[in-house]
Amino acid sequence: LRLVTAEGHLLTPKDSLEAAGIRDGDHLTAIYRKALVSSTARAFALCCSGDDQIVTWGDGGYGGDSSQVQDLLRSAQQMQSSDRAFAAILGDGSVVTWGDVDEGGAESF
Repeated sequence: LRLVTAEGHLLTPKDSLEAAGIRDGDHLTAIYRKALVSSTARAFALCCSGDDQIVTWGDGGYGGDSSQVQDLLRSAQQMQSSDRAFAAILGDGSVVTWGDVDEGGAESF
């Protein structure tokens, strides 16, 4: 969920309403974004469609550590997983994978 002010400023989750200059009676627009969730046997991956990052957690050998490919994970449109690896299809059509190499991880196409 994203909030946008009447002036078109995007509020981040870290912004307080006071710090953003929002006053009683001001109008905000809420933008809903579809969440993408996928899991392997011991890890999870989450992002909102089009976001510039995917959050992963769990066993690193099962894809819970995406730090080696995090800079490639931009504008994910879809995510899939095997037992020990993840794949993300990005907005430009490229595919980034991470997790166990023998299960399809650690490549980009």
